[in-house]
Amino acid sequence: MANKALSQAFAFQRRDSRTMSGLLDNHSITSGVEMVERSSKYNERSSKYDKESNYSRTLKLPITTNGNYSASDDHGSVSSAPLSFPNAMKHIILDYWNILLVFVPAGVMAGMGGWEPGITFWLNFLALVPLAKLLGMATEELAVHLGENVGGLLNATFGNAVEMILTIELILNNEFSVVKQTLIGSILSNLLLVLGCAFFLGGLIFKEQSFNAQGANVNTSLLILAMFGVLVPTAIALGEEKEKFELEDSLVVSRLVALVLFTIYGLFLIFQLKTHQDLFSSEGDDDEEEAMLSVSFATVVLGLTTVQVAINSQMLVDAIEPMVTSWHFPKGFIGIILLPIVGNACEHATAISMAIKNKVDLSIGIAIGSSTQIAICVIPFSVLAGLFLNKGMNLIFAPVEALIIFLSVVMVANVTVGGKSNWLSGVILLACYVVISIVFWYV
Repeated sequence: MANKALSQAFAFQRRDSRTMSGLLDNHSITSGVEMVERSSKYNERSSKYDKESNYSRTLKLPITTNGNYSASDDHGSVSSAPLSFPNAMKHIILDYWNILLVFVPAGVMAGMGGWEPGITFWLNFLALVPLAKLLGMATEELAVHLGENVGGLLNATFGNAVEMILTIELILNNEFSVVKQTLIGSILSNLLLVLGCAFFLGGLIFKEQSFNAQGANVNTSLLILAMFGVLVPTAIALGEEKEKFELEDSLVVSRLVALVLFTIYGLFLIFQLKTHQDLFSSEGDDDEEEAMLSVSFATVVLGLTTVQVAINSQMLVDAIEPMVTSWHFPKGFIGIILLPIVGNACEHATAISMAIKNKVDLSIGIAIGSSTQIAICVIPFSVLAGLFLNKGMNLIFAPVEALIIFLSVVMVANVTVGGKSNWLSGVILLACYVVISIVFWYV
C-alpha cells in the first residue's frame, strides 16, 4: 500500500512539475506578458479541476520540437515522451532534497580519511537522505514504464532498499540489537510520528478528514500478525521455558517464522495489486501516470544510487560504535529514533504534504503501508539474510521493544478504525512517540 500511495503522490508531483516547467521554459514562452497570461489561465483551470475532481485532472502540455514542454491554449494531452537528458538532469538537480547530495562525497571522504567518528556518522547520515529520495524516484519512474504488475513488484523489491542495505551492513558488523531497533524504529516513526503529524496538520486545516478504513484495517491486521511472529518467540525465550529454548532453537524458530511472514507478504501483494485493488484506492486513482525519465536514465540512476547507498551505509555503520564511545550517545536512541529517519525522511514529508492537501488516504497509505512492509518484509528479510551470511540474527527482541511496538500497533488500529481523523488524533500519536524518544534517550 505504501508503494501504491507513493506512486500516486509522485504522480501529483510529476504533473505539477510538467505544468510549471512548461509555463517557465524560456524556449517555449516568448514574452513575459504571454507567460503571465498563460500562468493565469493555468491557475483558473487548475482551480476548476480541483473543485470538479479533487486533483484528478490537470492542464496538459504538448511537447515542442526541441524536447521541452510548453503551455498551450488548447486542451490537448501531454505527450508521454520522457524528458530529454539535459531536462532530466535539471529535474533532479532542482529538487530541494538533492541539496543534501553535497554530503555524499563528504561522507565518503570522512570514512576513508579516518575523520572523527561523530562527524563521519552525521555526514553519512545526511548523505543517505537524498540518496533514498533518488532511489525512490528512480523506482517510481521505472514502475510507470513497466506497467502495473511489474512496476508493483519493482516497488516491492526496491521500496525499502535503503533499510535492507543498512540491515545487511549492520548484520555483517554483528550489530543485531541495532538492526532490531532500527526496524522497530522505522515502524514507530511511520505509525506515530508521520501519521501523527499528518493527522495533526491536516486537522488544523480541515475539521475532520475521512479515509478508506478498510485499507487501513487490512494493514493494521498484517501488523498485528507480524507482532504475533515477534512476540511469541520473544516470550518463549524470556519466559519460564527459556532454559529449554537454546540459541540454535531460537534461530530455527525465527527463520521458520520469517518464511511464514515472507509468504504472507507475497500473498498481500497479490491481494493489493490484483484481487482487491479497490480497498487501497483513493480519489484521483484513475489518472494515468506519465514518466518524467526514460527507462535507460532511470535504470542508471537506480543502479548508481544503490551502489552509493551501500558505500555510505557501510561508513555510517562503521562509525556507530566509536561515536557511542566518544560522544556517549545512547545506542538505543540511534537505532530507534535516528537511523529510521535515513530511509524515510522524504516519504515522511510526502505523507504530511498529502494530508495538508486533504488527501489523507495517501498519507495513510504511505505511513501505515510502509510500516507493514517493514514488519512482514524487511524484518523477515533481516533474519534470512543472517542465515545466508552465517550470522545469528533472530526474532528475539528486548521486552521493552516488543511491548512498545505492540502497544503502538494497537493504538494506531484504534485511531484508524472509524475512517475519520482530526488534530487530536494526531496529538495522541505524537505524544506516544515523544514518550518513546524520552525512554530510549535514557536507556
